Amino acid sequence: MTKRVRITEINVLVEVEKDGDSYHAFAPALKGLHVEGATKEQAFRNAEEAIDVYLDSMYRENERLPIGPYLSVKYEPIKKSIGSRFFQNVTVKCPTQRMFGTS
Repeated sequence: MTKRVRITEINVLVEVEKDGDSYHAFAPALKGLHVEGATKEQAFRNAEEAIDVYLDSMYRENERLPIGPYLSVKYEPIKKSIGSRFFQNVTVKCPTQRMFGTS
């Protein structure tokens, strides 16, 4: 099967909190992702590195991204054709007018 979309960006919410003399960072969308740092900036950097490794592992294991309030993706539009079938991403604003019964 041909891939019809290409992810260009993944946004993951990271929360950092003071924990004694250091800072604890975690990503609610990525179960088990917890790191720390001497400063909040270092905690964010460590989380970014850990997220990179985590997502790489998910990709290799063919796991689905936990898209929701704490993780979002941005797709690159891809236009392709296979025989007489054509593919293109179409973006609509949400909520649409039809969702509320107006046109």
